[in-house]
Amino acid sequence: NIKRMLTFLFILLIISYATAKFYAGDCPIRLSFINGIGYTKRHVDSLCVDLGSLFGINVERVRYCHNPTAMSSDADLIGYGKDLTQAGITQKLLKRDTPEVEALVLHLRELIDEVSTSPSLKISDGIRTRNESGRIVHIAHSQGALITCLALRQLSAREHSMLEVITFGGAAAVTASEFPHLRRRINYYSTNDPLLYIVPSAYGALRSGFASLLSSADGNGGEFIFLNPRSGDPLEDHQILGPTYSVAMAWEGQNFQITYGPTLSKSIVSTAMLDAVLALRYVLVPVKKAVVYVFGRFVALPVWSAFLLAHVTVTEILQALVAWMVHLCDVLLFRQMNGRQ
Repeated sequence: NIKRMLTFLFILLIISYATAKFYAGDCPIRLSFINGIGYTKRHVDSLCVDLGSLFGINVERVRYCHNPTAMSSDADLIGYGKDLTQAGITQKLLKRDTPEVEALVLHLRELIDEVSTSPSLKISDGIRTRNESGRIVHIAHSQGALITCLALRQLSAREHSMLEVITFGGAAAVTASEFPHLRRRINYYSTNDPLLYIVPSAYGALRSGFASLLSSADGNGGEFIFLNPRSGDPLEDHQILGPTYSVAMAWEGQNFQITYGPTLSKSIVSTAMLDAVLALRYVLVPVKKAVVYVFGRFVALPVWSAFLLAHVTVTEILQALVAWMVHLCDVLLFRQMNGRQ
């Protein structure tokens, strides 16, 4: 009986894993980051540790493209002025592709090549096949958003289709009108962020009064989300992990883990909950996914639930359910708060 039970549990784990992987796209993922003005490599290394924690991945999987600074120390005003001149005049006004832009183009193309090449499938002449379902989740802050826009202009529509771009306090906004083939694009701005007022598309969205409701061309939601400043200090609220943007970054980290996170979690109950969330999240799937959805939702999940009821105490189930509901309420509350801004 024990052997049968373990075999049955193993089969359910495989079914759950395959179903959730299918919903998540069954695609390789890379997390990319480019910093803004005034960040040394030491600063970026420290920041990537925090990003890895927020997104639920090891710091080694946070792949960054360092935007170098002319500052020799945190108090170097001359170096800071050089950084501002490069960003404000050379890149923003003259739209020149500086070495930082070329470095980001190379960085993104390397990541795209990694996620689009399947190591397990090869054709007869030894050339690996292309996997168009791979994803790059690219995060850009301040000047890094401007560099990202300049770099995206050098990438093809196919390369765009594998990119999700998230900017925070960007010196430029990534919009559907300019980059319609991106998988996803979102621009976060604190309403007291100084850079908000030098980006016409962002400032126009703020003045329109429909900031969070602006729809992108592919129907993936709004392009702009404006946040109430948490500290009241524009420079502090502009920091990528300052009191304002850290809230949005935490939400993006949660969204990343739900969409692309590991399926086999520490708890059987939390794994089943993850499957349920993924099923609800992708109810409106294409026809080609309908069979897998029906099987996972109406066969695997009920059978697993029955197994849990038979072998897990009611108290454990209720504890896991309460924890999941608290997490869901946090996510919905965050969306509602930003929807009112």
